[in-house]
Formats: sequence, C-alpha cells, structure tokens
Amino acid sequence: MRKSTILIAALAVTSPAIAQDFSPPLAGPYYNTGGNETAYSFAAGGTAKRTGDTAAMTRVVMFVTARDIEGVQVGRLDTVMEYQCEKAQMRPTLIAARGLDNAVLKLIPRPGEEWESIPASNASAAYELELACNGIAPKDRPAFPNIDDRIKRFRDSGQ
Repeated sequence: MRKSTILIAALAVTSPAIAQDFSPPLAGPYYNTGGNETAYSFAAGGTAKRTGDTAAMTRVVMFVTARDIEGVQVGRLDTVMEYQCEKAQMRPTLIAARGLDNAVLKLIPRPGEEWESIPASNASAAYELELACNGIAPKDRPAFPNIDDRIKRFRDSGQ
C-alpha cells in the first residue's frame, strides 16, 4: 500500500493538470510592457498584490517561436515576480514554462533568488514595479483582457 501511495503522489506531481494548479496566477488586464520581433512581455495586472513594502505580480513572456529552456521547447514563460517597492528591486520566485499551445510543461521554482536592482534604463521592469507596487498602469502601453487571445493573434499575424 505504501508503494502505491508513493507512486500516485509521484504521478500527481508530474501531471500537467496538477502542474496547472500550482502554476503562477493569471488575471487581466494584461499590459504590454515591451517586446521586439521575437518576444513580447506582459504584466498580468489582475495578479498584483502588495503587503507592506513587498509586492508580487505575474509577468508573461511570449515567444514567436519555441525556445529550448532547460530541455523543454517553450513558447511562453509565466513568472511570479516579487518586488521590493521602496528599493526598486525584483526577483523571480516561480516560473511556468508553457508550450506553443500554452499548456504547462514544467514548473521551475526559484526559492531564495537574489534581489536585483531595477535600472532606470529597464523601462519594462519599471512599468511592472509601478503597477505591482502602486497600482498605476502604464498609460502609453496597450492593455488586453485575455492573454491567450492576444498570444494567438500575435503568432497568427505577427501583430
């Protein structure tokens, strides 16, 4: 009985359906925070939460074509970013690697990552910090209600 319990637990941890349950939260609106011809970054505004001087929010990065990351063909990364608001610092805490079909392929926990200062030259991270910490959405960036629809449109048309 003990071996079957261990086997069921092991299957549950590796099951895509179970991985989905533990993947970074997603909720719009989604703000385009930057990009180029190979990838775009979005801040999931509906996931922003602040407690004291620390805030968290999910960042979604979509790739035009799959990239090999840690042995997985990834079409999108959903990353829970944590921010120290007053110090203007950030760090990733959890990454979900998704395929081109947006299915969760792999969860990559990042416990104990070092805090990274957000330089003034990093406009995307500055937008994210402002949204996560102060609830102020970037005025000069488009917003989208549904990230999956936006990604599909981009991959289908390049826009």
